[in-house]
Amino acid sequence: MTVLTSAELAPPQLVERIENPTVEEFQREIMPNGKPVIITGVADAWPALSRWTFDFFRSLVGDVEAEMRSSDQEEELFFGKFTATKVKLADYFEALKRGREAKASRPYLGNISFKDEGAAPFLSVLRPDFSFPRYFRDHQDFDERIWIASAGQKSTIHNDNYHNFNAQVSGVKKFILFAPEDYRYLYTERLNEGCWVSRVDGFAPNLDRFPLFTHARPFACTLTAGEILYVPLFWWHQVYAETACINVNAWIFRKGGHVFWAQ
Repeated sequence: MTVLTSAELAPPQLVERIENPTVEEFQREIMPNGKPVIITGVADAWPALSRWTFDFFRSLVGDVEAEMRSSDQEEELFFGKFTATKVKLADYFEALKRGREAKASRPYLGNISFKDEGAAPFLSVLRPDFSFPRYFRDHQDFDERIWIASAGQKSTIHNDNYHNFNAQVSGVKKFILFAPEDYRYLYTERLNEGCWVSRVDGFAPNLDRFPLFTHARPFACTLTAGEILYVPLFWWHQVYAETACINVNAWIFRKGGHVFWAQ
């Protein structure tokens, strides 16, 4: 998938890569800058990169039936009728290995919290295989989640009211990001108290329907295995899976509780 192909759109600024910053360097240089960065030289040492394969997951929980999103196209869930479906995980992981079929979407095993009691027997085996650095000194709490997607999975443009570290364990994902103040060009709608979303597809925008999008100033990157994308709170972002992917992320909640976006 090519990002922002129209001549009317601003060319995206590439997200900077920074090699294995210390906590002090993150605090001093990255956090005050207030922009997303790709952190290298950290996740590539995790055991997850060699252990987490679709065959490994199938052997671990292949006989389990799990409830998951019925579609891996987030627009269908947020702006259509949300549905969930039960799928045998052995069949799901085998389908990911085979690749996407002609149909537009497939079920999606994403957004599964490591705090989910129902998934604990599975996720507890995975937890020792990764460790995010504690880059925030006022780090109060965190929520780590796993995302296992087929090629072609796509989110909406959305933002979150917490900081996000998204690690690519396998496969390739493309990200397009926008600064918080670009909301006026993104046609955003309130999904819930902590999240706003957009109907604009940042990778293939309909400029007749969303002409103000031409004023947005995107950042873009391609995330590969062993890299971590830091998304500061309230930064708009959209994700597209170039290949079948495994990701694990950490949402960081800082002291003082949640901050809420207001437009």
